[in-house]
Amino acid sequence: MLVTSLPRSLDPLPDESLSGYVLRLSHRLTLPPGWLMRHTWIGSLNAHGLLASNSALAIALPKDVTTRVALTTRLHPDEVAALTLACWNGRYPPITRALESKAGGRRRAGDWLFRSAARFCPECLAGDGSLIQQQHGGPWKKTWRLPVVFACLEHRRYLRHWCPGCHQAPDASTGSRLVARVGDAGLHPAQCRNSPQPTEGRKRADPACGTRLDQPIVADPTPLSQDILSLQARILRHLSPDIPQREASEYFTDLQLVAALIVMTWPEALHLIPHSAGMITDRYLRHLAA
Repeated sequence: MLVTSLPRSLDPLPDESLSGYVLRLSHRLTLPPGWLMRHTWIGSLNAHGLLASNSALAIALPKDVTTRVALTTRLHPDEVAALTLACWNGRYPPITRALESKAGGRRRAGDWLFRSAARFCPECLAGDGSLIQQQHGGPWKKTWRLPVVFACLEHRRYLRHWCPGCHQAPDASTGSRLVARVGDAGLHPAQCRNSPQPTEGRKRADPACGTRLDQPIVADPTPLSQDILSLQARILRHLSPDIPQREASEYFTDLQLVAALIVMTWPEALHLIPHSAGMITDRYLRHLAA
């Protein structure tokens, strides 16, 4: 198989997701993400001549696609595989189940896996100040795709789940695709790629929302307590090799069961939760019940 390597590439950032890497590299190449996805086999043309790329590829890539991406981007296959959630197979049960279950040859993401990077930390997206991250932004992180990750320990803040411009989740236009608006070449990786909400007079060719999601927040209305930070740190530790795989798997299974019990019996557990987190939980569950 003859594969032409790209003239320029990028080193993956720590915890970077596959979709985030595609956005950063296509931005560096000043090419639409769709061109890069087709060139690396992450995407392919469907029967209608449109680029198709399933969001389940964020969980794991087929071996031939991993090889193609590695050769094209001059990365090691292990670096390519590390962009997916498969690195937590056997440790985080929803990923294990997604890898084991297929429908029509495609993996399905369960309720405890976000189909795309639905939450984010603006400061992380802004980058670490290095030249490459000043130009192309910081990472869209894999951990943000896990519902058990709700805070950024480095910046001591809850993750955001909406775009301040269009007031939608930043992946609302993605659907079952890995990346939204794959034909747009001019968007920065930290810009919202949502299409305008359908209204009379709007066309599919209308530009994306385009709001920068990497702008710092002057004041977070819900500061994190040390208890919440400690809980998030404990959860993240179970994703690391520091904890035996079986112990981690049992921990996350127990976490799912406890969460289900809290939801079913709410507000019986309200007094067990720190005040600020309890109020957030109460608002969320009342919203779901409405």
